[in-house]
Amino acid sequence: MANYLMLGEGDRAGARTAIGRIVRMTSSPANKLVKPVYRPDRLRAVNVHRNPVGRGRRVDAEPDQLRMLHYWGARGQQQDPGAARRIMSRTVEMTAMRDAWSRRVVDSLIVFGEHDAFSGDSGP
Repeated sequence: MANYLMLGEGDRAGARTAIGRIVRMTSSPANKLVKPVYRPDRLRAVNVHRNPVGRGRRVDAEPDQLRMLHYWGARGQQQDPGAARRIMSRTVEMTAMRDAWSRRVVDSLIVFGEHDAFSGDSGP
């Protein structure tokens, strides 16, 4: 999967989690990093970072079907007053994750007692 960045500060007062708050995405992959998806039966576990594939092939996922969303949030904006303008110029609005998943994420955090996840002092 190609690596797209989710950027911006978002509305901390209106949304409880980063997935609900950050709705700007880079319009193309942010870099050459990718996240692989493997069939577990075709891997040989060696260590945390290197696991040889026994057989198979690489297939690049089409970004309109599968992409990695890397939530950066407000990183660097606190020290750089021009950051918000630059973020707007290199991103497009993307609300699909917020609309489809934000409520489910919040509900599951509540069910599992993870109330500190909603602290306005933490997260992107």
